[in-house]
Amino acid sequence: MDGATGRGIPNAVVTVDGSRPVLSESDGFYMVEGVEAGTRTLQVEAFGYRPTTRELEVTRDVMLDVAVDAAAFVLDPLIVAPRAVDVTGRVRDPIRDAPLKSVDIRTSSGQTTRTNARGRFDVTGWEGMGLFLEIRAFGYMPLDTVIEPGDGRPRVYFLRPDPLVEEMIDVEIRRIEDRAGGQRAITMRPLDRTLLLRRWSGHTVEELLRLQYGRRAQRIRCTVIDEESLTAAVAEGVLSTTLAQDVERIEFLFDGAMLRIYTRDFMRTMLGSGIELRPPTYVDVVDPPFCS
Repeated sequence: MDGATGRGIPNAVVTVDGSRPVLSESDGFYMVEGVEAGTRTLQVEAFGYRPTTRELEVTRDVMLDVAVDAAAFVLDPLIVAPRAVDVTGRVRDPIRDAPLKSVDIRTSSGQTTRTNARGRFDVTGWEGMGLFLEIRAFGYMPLDTVIEPGDGRPRVYFLRPDPLVEEMIDVEIRRIEDRAGGQRAITMRPLDRTLLLRRWSGHTVEELLRLQYGRRAQRIRCTVIDEESLTAAVAEGVLSTTLAQDVERIEFLFDGAMLRIYTRDFMRTMLGSGIELRPPTYVDVVDPPFCS
């Protein structure tokens, strides 16, 4: 029984050495049968109480009330945390049917990342909790959405081109074309962003030059990227690491001897600061030729 209240304790385990343990009934009553005579040890264990031991002398049937004291114990706090879930998504341009690289992703939990060359990104969410995503890219309309991590659905987000930015880019492209004038190579047509994304997404500029222009690419004697003339060694390294998705326009001047590339980042700068375009210059009487 409870030592403080005198009430019977149900389901207490009562053991007398030399006999099988028994459970007390709802009123705390117990009966241990078949105990041999002699000095015996009785032990009582019950949830929420301290184990209690009594010595008794068994000569005949014995009635024994055992008072047990409540045990002071502390339960560890139960912490229920949602399960972390990896969330993978892809961002695409639906007009050009191509993945978008370097798209900025920000979540409501403070995570920031960018899409890779395949338009893919990875963030962490929590199962059963909505995750807010901000998706931003230069030249595209912003996209805000809420997802439910852990639902197993494939996630593809389509960013539509911003018509205002597209119009501003067209103005700058016309400036570039006007500046080239009669120096543009007739047999090596320029590549704009639409062609670069649709056909060459995931390829480096070096690869697309070789595959698109073949032997004609051997005419290239100098390379100008973002209005800066590069040495042959530097140009080789840049062309082999720059992806088509990072480029806004590729053009050829002076019958293909000059390769001019305008990156997406440079185009953003052009829109913001109105960069002055210098007339193209190519001098082939020196080796290597001078170009700017």
